[in-house]
Amino acid sequence: KARERFRFMAESMPQKIFTATAEGEIDYLNRQWMEYTGLSFAELNGPGWAQVLHPDDFGPDNQTWRESIPTGEPMVFQHRFRRADGEFRWHLTRVRAMRDATGKISMWIGSNTDIHEPKEKEEDLRRANQDLQQFAYSASHDLQEPIRNVAVYSEIVAKRYHAVLDGDGRQFLGFLTEGGRRLATL
Repeated sequence: KARERFRFMAESMPQKIFTATAEGEIDYLNRQWMEYTGLSFAELNGPGWAQVLHPDDFGPDNQTWRESIPTGEPMVFQHRFRRADGEFRWHLTRVRAMRDATGKISMWIGSNTDIHEPKEKEEDLRRANQDLQQFAYSASHDLQEPIRNVAVYSEIVAKRYHAVLDGDGRQFLGFLTEGGRRLATL
């Protein structure tokens, strides 16, 4: 009865669900796996699942998986799976060990959720932030030269023409000098 409920739940979810033996051998994949990859359970079972994992993600993920099998440590991955049409899409994978009453690992249960769109938006946002930082740097650099000119020439005017300037002129020159300092600081 419990097995039937689990299977019904796993087949009803939009996520790709899998289970593995205590030793880490995949023994169940829900239909979403077969629909997503276009491969049968037999083609995905054993080492076959590696063919849908992006080559750049295989090594680190496989190592983490192998290290967690004896310890039962939960795992969380972000990696790419190849869809039936050949496109690799980002997924969030969570895997947890189920333990019996004595604490011994009895099986592993995992879910894979497609996170491709949020991952792409995150990358777009990162690139936009980088572009904004580059623009801010360039704008700051480009503004420094005219600000330096204002500061240098206001100092020259202050030194050469201080005695010639009336009270208003000295006050205006003070505003100009102080404004140049504030601009340089900004």
